[in-house]
Amino acid sequence: MPDKVHKQIEHELKIIAQLEYKSGFLTVADIVHWARDRNILCQGRGSAANSAVCDCLEVTSVDPDRMSVLFERCISVERREPPDIDVDFKRQRREEAMPYIDDQYGRDRAALTAVATTYRTKSALRDVGKAMGIDADKIDRLAATAYNIDEKWISEACLLDNEIDPTDPTEVHGLRGPVIMGERNATAVGAGCAPISA
Repeated sequence: MPDKVHKQIEHELKIIAQLEYKSGFLTVADIVHWARDRNILCQGRGSAANSAVCDCLEVTSVDPDRMSVLFERCISVERREPPDIDVDFKRQRREEAMPYIDDQYGRDRAALTAVATTYRTKSALRDVGKAMGIDADKIDRLAATAYNIDEKWISEACLLDNEIDPTDPTEVHGLRGPVIMGERNATAVGAGCAPISA
């Protein structure tokens, strides 16, 4: 092993031990090895690519001898944030990893993440209007007057001015109130050493 790589690994291990992140690195390595043993294509990426330890654990495949790595992009003493080790799994097989994670680490200690997005006013009007089958020209005219979605803004007069019938629930229902879209991100899994609560 080249001296440069040996020094880098020692440096990283010192920080990992100081911040008590050993189990995090080993957990990710375990999941990656489990997947690869089942021929599930997966690869570590992102800030973890700046870690010689992640390369040694075969989470990433960045040769620290040939490339300069800046481990502090992965974790640092100053930030005191847990490491963000991203691993991409082949889309068609990534769902296979969840039962393993639940069984190995406990269902109460692992969770999928979800993203809740609140639309901006004009985008919300256009998407909801399209989904409800409202004429695109009507929605465009209404969106041009948009500054905030609330009950006061979308008054009967405003709807009438834009040729939308305020008494027709099929046209009005989805246009009032914030539009929030939720989606599950199947690749984002959080795992903790203690039970995770909602």
